[in-house]
Amino acid sequence: MNNLLEAINIKKYFPPQGGLITPRGKSVKAVDGVSFTLGREETLGLVGESGCGKTTLGRVILRLIEPTEGLLLFEEKNVFSLSKKEIRSLRKDMQIIFQDPFGSLNPRMKAGSIIEEPLKIHQQLSKQERQQQVSNLLEMVGLRAQDAERYPHEFSGGQRQRIGIARAISLHPKLIVADEPVSALDVSIQGQIINLLIDLREKFHLTYLFISHDLHLVNHFSDRIAVMYLGRIVEMSACETLYNKPLHPYTKALFAAVPIPDPETKKIRLTVSGDVPDPSKPPTGCHFHPRCPYVMPICKGNYPLLEMKESGHLAACHLY
Repeated sequence: MNNLLEAINIKKYFPPQGGLITPRGKSVKAVDGVSFTLGREETLGLVGESGCGKTTLGRVILRLIEPTEGLLLFEEKNVFSLSKKEIRSLRKDMQIIFQDPFGSLNPRMKAGSIIEEPLKIHQQLSKQERQQQVSNLLEMVGLRAQDAERYPHEFSGGQRQRIGIARAISLHPKLIVADEPVSALDVSIQGQIINLLIDLREKFHLTYLFISHDLHLVNHFSDRIAVMYLGRIVEMSACETLYNKPLHPYTKALFAAVPIPDPETKKIRLTVSGDVPDPSKPPTGCHFHPRCPYVMPICKGNYPLLEMKESGHLAACHLY
């Protein structure tokens, strides 16, 4: 597969916080050495608990947050070495759909102006041509052309997310980072938005980095899944492989926590103890070892590398 994106050992450490009374602590290791590839027209689902670094990784990839270390190749171009002017030119190829469909829209701008803004910046079109494109985009995402004259507060949550999607695809990008795009929506609306994203993927040949904590949703939408824990990817494989045979104990625990809508179905529940460790003071060795039911002495001293354990199946675990 021809890769569109390649991430190599990406790290993002946030500086310690402190004040006159509170002493300065250690850096928060939000993303701590993440590597993966993303093929053209592929969807990679990124899952994990809240606070594991999923959103931070997505924003670092788009250079909305500056990385601490690492290399990011987009069409073999190092994104992290580009100037602000070069990044601005690259924006049309890399877009984001935010989690909050209301907070991501300017409340003082009409829906049409919100969608039109990228066209003004990146394309040399007449006002009439831009307005025609806005109308087309609104209808493409399931809204009406006349909705361009309404403000964000006049729309429902699902409609606001459709406006955000229209803005993201307005420049026909190659990569879209979808940061939990349906987590703030009603379940009945989530399916509509996901089906819309699938239709747009086929129509515009899009590549997605799909960030979510909903394992069933990721399985439905993605080609491959990467599981993150405390700033690192601990397992990655094709969706079907991961669902049928998860390897890492953390992945098994995530699946065990997903409820099954059948009271007669019995499932083996893998329980993990304790809470997620402080990312400013991660455990030595495998970060998951304080909570792992299969912990061994080697886990406490040596961090396992993300390696190929089976065909196409990567895992960072000493059990294999």
